[in-house]
Amino acid sequence: MFYISVIRSFIAHATPVLIQFSATQLHPLELVQNEVMRIILGCPRTAQIEVLKAELHLPSIMCRMQEITCRTVSRILCTGSDSLKGSLTPLYHDPWTPITPYLRKILGVY
Repeated sequence: MFYISVIRSFIAHATPVLIQFSATQLHPLELVQNEVMRIILGCPRTAQIEVLKAELHLPSIMCRMQEITCRTVSRILCTGSDSLKGSLTPLYHDPWTPITPYLRKILGVY
């Protein structure tokens, strides 16, 4: 559980930087997480990754970073700053910005 309590927290704190990377660039981190999940659960390399993630309740690193980003944006928007909301809406049209249904709802664009 060292990975979950320490390493994942480092990734969470690095999210503002890591969110700029593509899924391909984050793939090595995903591979490390996959190996750690196998070690934690004592599973062979043939075990399906989705099963391991479900067992440990761990999302992918990209999904976790999107979740952190959405929560942060939500907190910022809950302060009532309409000008900030207007400045974030163009992010929806940027192909490099990872958009989740939750972020679409926050930004008010569908």
